[in-house]
Amino acid sequence: LSYCVRFLVGNCPAGSHSAENRTCISCPLGTYQPSDGQKDCLSCGQGLTTSSTGATNQSQCIGTS
Repeated sequence: LSYCVRFLVGNCPAGSHSAENRTCISCPLGTYQPSDGQKDCLSCGQGLTTSSTGATNQSQCIGTS
């Protein structure tokens, strides 16, 4: 079982990150993650958001106005 948990946490796909409870969660609006296996999503920056959760590329960041 511990192998499965490590596998899941270490292999969250792009567009998601590993949560404290060791599950993968889609990056929230305004963030993105281009790489697999990351603990955090990257912020689009002030005044920017994404059209949906789970963004995988900075090019998906759009202005909020």
